[in-house]
Amino acid sequence: MPEKLAAIRPLERQDLELVAKWRQSSAAIEAFFSADPVSLSTQGLWYEAYLRDQNDMMFVIILDDGTPVGTIALVNIDHRNQKAEYARLLIGDPTFKRKGVAESASRELLAFGFKQLHLTKIYLEVFETNHAAVSLYKKLGFETEGRFRSEIFSRGIWQNVLRMSVFLDVARTG
Repeated sequence: MPEKLAAIRPLERQDLELVAKWRQSSAAIEAFFSADPVSLSTQGLWYEAYLRDQNDMMFVIILDDGTPVGTIALVNIDHRNQKAEYARLLIGDPTFKRKGVAESASRELLAFGFKQLHLTKIYLEVFETNHAAVSLYKKLGFETEGRFRSEIFSRGIWQNVLRMSVFLDVARTG
């Protein structure tokens, strides 16, 4: 069983300034489909809408000492069809990139989705060229369902997007 390096907790209003700062990083702009600038005021507007959305659960990734280092979410939660989209994975503190924190937090999120929300499928979309993310998702049990050619215009070129999913019976949640 992999070592638990991080946990997740629900996003709170006091996290917004830090999340807005993380979203302004070049890494976030490259990895997220929307490269729109994120200010504290736009983050606040997003948060107000988020609080009313019953199909979106955003979490802050924290270390054992409670230090926030990133974000992760389940969005488009569809209780009727028992599925949701894995989204918004961002290790905002570069010190913790490629150290197993994203994997640990992802396992927590998948366990929450499958055990607490009773989902049977969790899916995601990722740039095909984001090899580190694709490798992580495969390690978690995600498999490619499809490839969308020239799906998103980002960084001055059309990017291919992979749709990947993992099912309750094959999830490697640790």
